[in-house]
Amino acid sequence: TAKFIMAEQQAGKDNGVEAGDPKRLGELAKKSKKLELELVKRSKKEEELAKKAKKEEEIKRKKEEELAKKNKKKEEEKRKVVEEVFTKTRKEDEVLKKKKDVKNEEEKKNAENDKLRANDKATSKNTKIVNKGKTYCQACKKKCSGEVLRVQDKYFHIACFKCTVCKNSLAQGGFFFKDGVYFCTNDYQKQFGTKCANCGLYVEGEVVSALGKTYHQKCFTCARCRQAFPGGERVTYTGKEVLCAKCVQIPVRETQSLQSSPTSTSGTECAGCKEELKEGQALIALDRQWHIWCFKCKACGSVLHGEYMGKDGVPYC
Repeated sequence: TAKFIMAEQQAGKDNGVEAGDPKRLGELAKKSKKLELELVKRSKKEEELAKKAKKEEEIKRKKEEELAKKNKKKEEEKRKVVEEVFTKTRKEDEVLKKKKDVKNEEEKKNAENDKLRANDKATSKNTKIVNKGKTYCQACKKKCSGEVLRVQDKYFHIACFKCTVCKNSLAQGGFFFKDGVYFCTNDYQKQFGTKCANCGLYVEGEVVSALGKTYHQKCFTCARCRQAFPGGERVTYTGKEVLCAKCVQIPVRETQSLQSSPTSTSGTECAGCKEELKEGQALIALDRQWHIWCFKCKACGSVLHGEYMGKDGVPYC
């Protein structure tokens, strides 16, 4: 301010104004005071700007901390989901293994039944013979005389060849042999037989094993047209029902007709590989259409032909 006043005085001298002029001094004092006020305002403004910048920096730091916490929480949730999926997949694999074991046991039992039925056919022919030598009944251990029964390499009195359960004679009709004893057909089926999953009767002869269940060949039918599946024909399990090659096309055409005018699957995109579906290649599952070979377990990648589970529109075995 003093420099400003001195400069103004010098300017006054140059202009012919006396340095001690009261009027001039008053004007200089006003200018000096005004300058001081402006400097004070500028200083306050700079302080306010500094505070604002500091506050913004603090807000930015807090936001970054919150974002870091959110990202950490998301990563933790993602890790938990992955662990749950792996745990669930492992449990499902165990369940599937048990189902396969049950299926293998049923197939083994069916094979044994077939073998026994074959033995039945072989032994039911010409079992009555006339005893010509010294033979003993396998049941009563007494000497056989006259007409006896020969079952494989053993001999029985006709009256002694009985079912081990109901004690009825096995001399007429078929029988089963298991664990060293003989059974009539009814008692064998009650103890060791397998029931058809459709009609509930015991299965004999040719059987069909599917989805862990056993059926008479005539009872394993399409869920829609109710026709028995011809031997060797491809069948499709949708997760709810088993369909023949003709019926599996019906829902595909209906879905396509809601989207466009064509009546075949041409132009429809596979939900798995995203390529075009062609006639006879598609199945419907999880409300979408797939190539038969593209409908795979998300976890292990195996093609699904039977039961499956769906989560978020994705199939799992």
